[in-house]
Amino acid sequence: MNRARPADPNLNTEVSVLNKINAASVLTLRTVQDSNKLLASLLEQQIIIAKQQREATTNAINAEISRRANLSGNISQVTSTLTDSLQNFRMP
Repeated sequence: MNRARPADPNLNTEVSVLNKINAASVLTLRTVQDSNKLLASLLEQQIIIAKQQREATTNAINAEISRRANLSGNISQVTSTLTDSLQNFRMP
């Protein structure tokens, strides 16, 4: 089985160069895809870190709000019993 060969041997060189260019283009596209996957993964990690930091900040703010809301009640309990204790204190 004989294959037909082109008459111009330079055609083989041109086709070879074009094939190499196409192969390089495919490799470039794969590299870009891998880079995009890596960037997407890094973005997901940053989103998770930001969410954790936001939740920690929110929890701290909520704890401070609760502390301040209960502060006057706690202080009145302490001072009311303290005043009573001081008034009723007797030396043995």
